[in-house]
Amino acid sequence: MDNSRVMVEFEISGDRFDPATLTEMLGVTPTKTRIKGETLKGKPITNKYTIWLYSTGYKESNDVNVQLKEIYSVFIDKIQILKQIKKLYDVEFTICIVIKIYSDEMPAISLDHWLIEFLYQIHAHVEFDTYVLN
Repeated sequence: MDNSRVMVEFEISGDRFDPATLTEMLGVTPTKTRIKGETLKGKPITNKYTIWLYSTGYKESNDVNVQLKEIYSVFIDKIQILKQIKKLYDVEFTICIVIKIYSDEMPAISLDHWLIEFLYQIHAHVEFDTYVLN
């Protein structure tokens, strides 16, 4: 039997910025970066935005808050830097919660007060992607 897996990503996206500059400002190495206008590897699609992304990767989980706390612990002390980045580069912040459901084992989904306060302070939004797999 497979257990469900959860991945949480913190994404900074915008029209134009240098991902290396954000990496230096935050002191966090991104999982992935993309530059607006570049072609995706092996696909005839170009990036619509520049993206700086930090991910937990997929992990077996019965509660999305486990992975949310991983992201929170990395960025909670960087709120002022994130606000500065938002002002300088006119970027958007997104927390994306990706859930792969196996064997009807749906993880608990809740957004605790500590996360809501963090999201509010940096003016971020949340997206949920769910996939039911057999």
